[in-house]
Amino acid sequence: MRRFKMTLGPLFCVFAISACLVEVSAQTGSQQMPAVQDRDSAASRSAELMKEVTQLFTNKEHEKALLLLDECLVLKETAFGSNSLQVADILFIKGGISRQQGRFSDALPPLQRCLAIEEKLLGKDHPELINVLLVLGLTCKSQGASAPAIDYFERCLSIQEQHPKERRLNVDSLLQNLANLYRTQDDYRRGLSVLERCQKIQEASFGSNSLQVANCLHKQGLIHQDRGDYIRAMDLFKRGLDMRLAVAKEDDDFAICLRDIAVSFRKQGSPAQALPLYLRAVETLDKIKAPDSDKVAGVLGSFASYYQEQGEFENASALYDRCRELMEKKHGADHPSLAALLGSLANLKEALGHYEESLALHKRSLAMTEQAVGTENREYAVGLGNLGEFLLNRGDTAQALHLCQRSLDILEKLLGTNHTDVASAICRLASVEVELGNRAEALSLLRRSLAIREGVLGTQSLDTAYSLNSLASLLGILGDNSTALELYTESLAIIEKVQGAESPGAAAVLENLAVTHKEIGQTRESLALYSRSLAIKQKIYGAEHLEIAGLLANLADLRRIQGEATEAETLYRQSLAMKTKFLGPDHPEVAIALNNLASIYHSSGRTAESISGFSRSSALLRAYLVGQFTRLSGNDALRLFQLALYQAAVTQSACAEAPAQNATAAVAGAEQIAVWKALLEEVQATQAAVEVDQRAATQRLREQLLTTQHQLARLPDEKLEPPQRDARRRELQKELNELEAKLQHSSTRVADSVRERSPSLVDFARNVPNDAVLLDFVEFRRFDFAAKTNAWKEQRFAAYLTFPLAKDSTNLLVERVDLGEAAPINEAVEVLCRRLGAGQYRARDVEPALQRLNARVYSPLARHLTNVAHLIVCPDGPLSRVPFEMLPVPSGGTNRWLVEEKTISYVSSGREVARIAARAASPRSKVQSPRSVVFGNPDFDLKLPDGVLEKGSNGVLLAAAPSQHSTSPSLPHSAALSRSFTGFKFAPLPGAGKEAQAVAGLLGKDCALRLGAQAREAELKKVVSPRVLHIATHGFFLSDQEWNHEILETHEKKHGVSTTGLGVGSSWPGSFGAGPLSSGSSDSRFKDWENPLIRCGLALAGANHFTNADFGMRNAEGEDGILTGLEASLLNLQGTELVILSACQSGAGEVKIGEGVMSLRRAFTIAGAESVLASHWKVSDAATSRLMTEFMRRWRAGTPRAQAWREAQLSLLQSGGEWSHPYFWAAFTLTGKWR
Repeated sequence: MRRFKMTLGPLFCVFAISACLVEVSAQTGSQQMPAVQDRDSAASRSAELMKEVTQLFTNKEHEKALLLLDECLVLKETAFGSNSLQVADILFIKGGISRQQGRFSDALPPLQRCLAIEEKLLGKDHPELINVLLVLGLTCKSQGASAPAIDYFERCLSIQEQHPKERRLNVDSLLQNLANLYRTQDDYRRGLSVLERCQKIQEASFGSNSLQVANCLHKQGLIHQDRGDYIRAMDLFKRGLDMRLAVAKEDDDFAICLRDIAVSFRKQGSPAQALPLYLRAVETLDKIKAPDSDKVAGVLGSFASYYQEQGEFENASALYDRCRELMEKKHGADHPSLAALLGSLANLKEALGHYEESLALHKRSLAMTEQAVGTENREYAVGLGNLGEFLLNRGDTAQALHLCQRSLDILEKLLGTNHTDVASAICRLASVEVELGNRAEALSLLRRSLAIREGVLGTQSLDTAYSLNSLASLLGILGDNSTALELYTESLAIIEKVQGAESPGAAAVLENLAVTHKEIGQTRESLALYSRSLAIKQKIYGAEHLEIAGLLANLADLRRIQGEATEAETLYRQSLAMKTKFLGPDHPEVAIALNNLASIYHSSGRTAESISGFSRSSALLRAYLVGQFTRLSGNDALRLFQLALYQAAVTQSACAEAPAQNATAAVAGAEQIAVWKALLEEVQATQAAVEVDQRAATQRLREQLLTTQHQLARLPDEKLEPPQRDARRRELQKELNELEAKLQHSSTRVADSVRERSPSLVDFARNVPNDAVLLDFVEFRRFDFAAKTNAWKEQRFAAYLTFPLAKDSTNLLVERVDLGEAAPINEAVEVLCRRLGAGQYRARDVEPALQRLNARVYSPLARHLTNVAHLIVCPDGPLSRVPFEMLPVPSGGTNRWLVEEKTISYVSSGREVARIAARAASPRSKVQSPRSVVFGNPDFDLKLPDGVLEKGSNGVLLAAAPSQHSTSPSLPHSAALSRSFTGFKFAPLPGAGKEAQAVAGLLGKDCALRLGAQAREAELKKVVSPRVLHIATHGFFLSDQEWNHEILETHEKKHGVSTTGLGVGSSWPGSFGAGPLSSGSSDSRFKDWENPLIRCGLALAGANHFTNADFGMRNAEGEDGILTGLEASLLNLQGTELVILSACQSGAGEVKIGEGVMSLRRAFTIAGAESVLASHWKVSDAATSRLMTEFMRRWRAGTPRAQAWREAQLSLLQSGGEWSHPYFWAAFTLTGKWR
């Protein structure tokens, strides 16, 4: 077959395909030995088809041509064999036509197969390979896959240099393409090197003042511009332009040069000099009769971005529309070349406040890019980031996190870690982390992004200014206002120089400066800056826009501080109206606006209006949080919840300041904490319940999604032929899309389920027993509505007492009792926990601490509880760590323990009261097996076999239905289950064995008993919905400091690498205000250490061998002798009546305000248990055994759970001797169903 000398200009593929078509049409069947007997007829028929293909291609009927080519390919394979050059020619034509249509993913497989055939028949360095290598390079370049494109082009160059007499291509054209690719990778050194080589070739071929040399000089100028060397760039631009004008007329290439020079002026901070160049470029194009529409679009698109940058949105919109019309006319409405334009148009629509249009354009642009080039592509990754940023601004933090993380992963893989596109992706991800409250990680990301931009673009670039602004904003949040002011000032100077003093960027920084001056009490300076920013924004965006709404809210806050309440209210109302108009009435920004307005009402003494506003705001934020929690990891969800508690604290502060006789305030405060508390626990428990339905198993979907993502990421490293790799990529991408859709549906189902059963305080009160009270505590940080600066004051405690409500009544009786500052209460709790946790129950400071705790917590409530027999306690903060049964209360001149006066049970939130009643009334909730399971005294020294048990130890399945665990051996999710407990040695528990046997005897013949070697983790993971699950073993909880010490020590010993500075030991604590910061780390090995459910667990058979386990990945289905809280939460205990964790510290864990204790108790509740009996500190196994058997005997006899537990405690208390101390009988508390 003949080959041709090719350039890499726009017509290369058309010319190459046409030439190949002519050649193939003239071929006969005599060139190669036949593969089968009927080769002659196949060859003859293929020749006829090729003539038709040629005609169809000429007529641009590409789809019909491709269909005939498929038929022709089969004939050629029949005639000449599947690995013949004739087949390679057809594949080349087929790939070339697909590329011409913009279907780059379709083009690659035939082109790659063509190359493989030619390499096999001709050798890898034969000059005949140049054409297909060139087309492959161009296709990969169009896909944004720079690295493979460079490889293909460099191979072309190498082959040409090996065969200098075979002039198969224009080397200078190839060098220019290579330079463009090096430029996309910020590899400026190699880019300039090949252009300098290209210039020498062109000077020798065309002369030193030729048009070709002018083009080369211009391209060199572009690279120097990228480097930030604008003086050198402008010199090259001028030389090239002068040279061009001397030898050529003003054509469309001349217009492109003007555009590039205009961009350079923009980057240098001279937008005024850019405008005339744009206008001249457009004027030039208008004079040309038939300009290249792609070049016209390139000029118009850049001009539009100039106007958008200057805030002239109407002009920008007109140019984008003209650009879109041109491209659609040439390529069609669905051609992938429009994807970037649609993305730019989406950003403009967002700036204009046309959010639905913007979202539709973002999605369409992304879909077009994916269809054309796949997902492992630069353009696709940038599109993901843009969509993520849009969704973040619209309040969808969970989806934004997912998209921005994916975007960064793809870009780092394609471009390395020091690219400007990577820096932009890092900035987007940092914005998401700020919204989630992960400020340490956000700070690390922003500093990294700034370093990249300063290193690549210089310290005076616009992108550097944006990074400085973002970093200053976060530092302001963290309280470092002095550094924030310095960075804002530096950022503003750059933006005013580059964009102008009245640009959108300048307005944004001015507003941030105003906020910072307000925070440090400089209200006059703040007002002046707000006024400047508002004037600019109104000029750019008009009178109504989200940008205006946000600024008005900030300005209102300043006016509130200055005592201008009327003006502040007006501004807050305007802001609320705009946010509602643009975002809808249910958006979290609307909730915050309602909170702000309610604060003004409160300061003005309009209590009823303020309480109504706070209640509306609370309901909106709760609905938002539920939707986000279903799609966020546990840690991210916790951080988001802790941030939302700022709004809750404002409400509680208002209720605290309301007149004591104001029943409305008391009810509103009680309802808020009742519907907010333990919200994440409820979502996770609902998710676990939904997963019983296999059609909505979100846990499995998440695991499958992560697995598929990792498989897709590892695909380039697999040893597959190019066609097989591409087919596999498509298969995995399709699977990924389907899983994402299913997960979205399942997450929505969970969120809807939680929202649907959102009862009110009236519902809670109706389900409180007649002899009981719901005692709901809240810890909050007081907000001082009168403060001008530093409005967040001390932490405080309050208690809400909700009394029973008659069935048909709506007259709620709620008492709010202020318990004072939290510090002395928390101090007393700390003393008790430290002493009792160490077994020092006779220490001299224990009794005084109990007395102080009673005086501050229970005594203020006592007068309201005279006729109450049952306390349903919902603690908050550190109060979650203390059993109320052990409080000493006055009675008849002496002190008695509270357990002697009252029956006490615990709930995680007021909603649980209503849920317990609903469960009792619903037959669907009674799904438990008639069997019970008891584990006791595991053989901690047992040598465990590899793998997972499929059956119970006696060959009988303990599970009546499948558990929630996946058996996939390669789940990335398993990284969350890695742990190391170096130095832990669990001693035998003979008392626990006796306890287990006694409890099993009380539970009857349907009880399965697992002792010693049978008390294994694999056995426990197979248990499904037993009536009772009793586990008598060692439990533990590691503080974050202990955990990090153990993990780091193991890692350093194993790998010989110090982890100092990774920041794993300090994370933002999730309370109000800034906390200690770490340098942050994105290392996935340390990602899940903050999850407190990984730091608590139960020791089972073989646990003592776990100290030698590898630091790293383990599967959730694996068996290592340690059941973490996270693994426990994945058990299927739907309908289980009672879980007894007869283990040390099974109720201990990390305290989260508003969410309770992150403990094993929480884990088993999430798994579905109706009631959980768990311990707060280590107790002797003998005392525990006595307690458990006493309780079980009574409960089995029909005594309600809470009463049975109280009687068991009293039996120890009244037994005399050492066990009468609360250290022994008060260690366990009953949470959940009390009946």
